[in-house]
Amino acid sequence: MILSFLLTIFSTYFLASVFGSFAYIFPIMLGLIILNIEILSLFRAIDFPWILLLNVLTLVLILVVWVKKGRPVLRPDMGSLKAEFKRILNCFKLDKSFIILGAGLVFLMATGFVLAAFLPVNEPDALEYHAYRVIVWAQQGFINHFDTFDSRNLVMPINSEIIYTWIYTLTKKDAGFGLLEFFSYVFGISGLWMFLSRLKISYRKKLWTIFIFSSFAGVISQISSTQTDLLVGTLLLYSMIFFYDYVNIEANPEKKVAPDICTKTSFTKGFFSSLCFGIALGVKSTGFIAGLPLLILFFIYAYRKKVLKRFLWFFIALGINFIVFSSYNYILNFIDYLNPFGAQLSINRHGFFGGFKGFIANFVRYNIQLLDFSGFSIGYYLSGPVFAIKNGIFSILNISPETGVITEIENLNYTLSERTMGFGITGVLVFIPCLFFAFFNLIKFTVLKIKKNIQPNEKYFIIYSLSLLFYLCLIVLSFAIGDKV
Repeated sequence: MILSFLLTIFSTYFLASVFGSFAYIFPIMLGLIILNIEILSLFRAIDFPWILLLNVLTLVLILVVWVKKGRPVLRPDMGSLKAEFKRILNCFKLDKSFIILGAGLVFLMATGFVLAAFLPVNEPDALEYHAYRVIVWAQQGFINHFDTFDSRNLVMPINSEIIYTWIYTLTKKDAGFGLLEFFSYVFGISGLWMFLSRLKISYRKKLWTIFIFSSFAGVISQISSTQTDLLVGTLLLYSMIFFYDYVNIEANPEKKVAPDICTKTSFTKGFFSSLCFGIALGVKSTGFIAGLPLLILFFIYAYRKKVLKRFLWFFIALGINFIVFSSYNYILNFIDYLNPFGAQLSINRHGFFGGFKGFIANFVRYNIQLLDFSGFSIGYYLSGPVFAIKNGIFSILNISPETGVITEIENLNYTLSERTMGFGITGVLVFIPCLFFAFFNLIKFTVLKIKKNIQPNEKYFIIYSLSLLFYLCLIVLSFAIGDKV
């Protein structure tokens, strides 16, 4: 396990050196593992010796490219890091609450790592689905469809399970599966820092963003689990970061570079944006639910920047990366069921029924689920009034209680069950008010643009637009998935 991991780390480093950024490490490492396991699966050779051999061959091939590119060395900018550290330390000196929040973050990461590295799989969802098919694939030596009572083992995207298969094949244990989510969290908060830095947000606001994000109940519960929401979110975040760079880099008339010309640097950014996006589509169906609205925002942003040709190149690269890194199980589904999305029974279960009223019912329920009180009994006492309002809305609109999702929620969540935990109390106190604030400012920007032709501040417009992205995801979710009847 250690040898394969080191070989993969070296391969990742040298390839990231070729492209010139530490930011590419996460998608490169995921891509290498996924591609290696997929190649071995084609030859029914998923086993320790063959993984090790392919790791060596991959490293040799990357080293050849690295040497041809002049042996670039990727080093951290120590001067910049020292300056950043000093500014962060200054924030802690100015705001003593950061000391408590920072200590909590360290505790969260320390306990999360221990649980992720040494705790065996124990969630019901993982035992029936995530870990189960990993063990079957590792025993058989290839990825395929097999006899099972749970259709999710067959039809659902497989990229996270490919990583688990790599771990299980090398260690013969399921302990360590949670490391994928743990490092997704670590790279996720790093990505938040990078994204906000590009928008020139202050250090204190960046620290508050990371502390608030880390306090969400769902994040705390998943940091050491085999759920894959953090992985999908981190990949799409990095896709957004690289796309922002891709659209803005060298699109400057003063540099005498035409906006729609894809230079080597900008193409690299666009490629890695599409790589992150493509891998996310092969992790979980929510990758499509969140990806579709994000793709629309990418198009709008490229249109505003007058670089639609760059969006076209990104879209083509996304198609290629999806085929290479995420299409494996979709192809298996087509072979076995003549449909890339799986068996008709599974499609019906996750299909949309109920018409417009079904959409309204789902949308109302998903909004109610934002009122998450994980660990706080107040959720129990507020359930009555909240659901009375919901029933009143359904009655006015003549919507049957059975319309929409099969599993009707009857109470606001106040338990510590991983499957029901959402944003938690921080979501109620911070996230929901921020959504309303962002929507208000988006409307304000739009009115000023129409009436007075005043251009909005770009960084705030981008941040506020993320609230729109969130609700676009809820709209797609209300139409697309959630066990509906």
